[in-house]
Parts: sequence; C-alpha cells; structure tokens
Amino acid sequence: MREVASATGKPDGNKMPKVSGLEVLKTIKTDEHLKNIPVVALTSSRLKSDLKEFYRHGVNAYVVKPVGFSEFVTTIKQLAIFWMAINKPPPVVGRKENGVRDSNPTFPRNEPDANDIHPPSSASER
Repeated sequence: MREVASATGKPDGNKMPKVSGLEVLKTIKTDEHLKNIPVVALTSSRLKSDLKEFYRHGVNAYVVKPVGFSEFVTTIKQLAIFWMAINKPPPVVGRKENGVRDSNPTFPRNEPDANDIHPPSSASER
C-alpha cells in the first residue's frame, strides 16, 4: 500500500507540518483503495468548525487529546479497545470465507491469507 502522507513529519493532529490532518483525511477518503480505512482524528482542536469539517469529510472519530500524559495514555488505550475489540470493521469486498462471500469481515493484511494460498495437491505440481 502506498503512503498517503510520507513527507509530513511527525503528526500533531490537524497541525502537521507540510499538510494538515484534514488534507490527509480528504486524500484517504477519496482514494478507492483507502476510503474504507477507519480514520480517527487525534487533535488538540476543540473548535466546533474543525469538528464539523472533519465529519463532513468522513472521519470516523474525532478525539481531543487530553493535556496530561496519563490521561493521554488512558485515552489511547480506550481507543485501542474500541477499534480492536468492540468495533466491527467493514467487510473486505470480494473476500470469501468458507465459500461464503463476506461472511467473516476482516481487514486485509500484508501477509498472505490461508484462503489465498493454494499449495500443490501432489508432488508433480511442485
């Protein structure tokens, strides 16, 4: 997968160097290969106009960073629990699990999936 904002430096919410978080969001949500990736805006902005603009362009969550470090760590842990344990991701289009299309939605991974690998059935095919 290509990188969307590889030259942005270290991200700081909506105030990233060279390109804003909103521009990164717009790029992701208009790219056919990336648009279904959930995007969480982690920002210091409490402006209602920023909140509206991010949601208008398809952000999946808008989280204002807490000031204190321990509160920040707690927030990140809560986000991880939600996105990895509670949230149900969208199905991967065209993926077949046990012969049934999209029956077990998952995000694509870099490593090959067992359903994508077809080992030779006999020694003569190797």
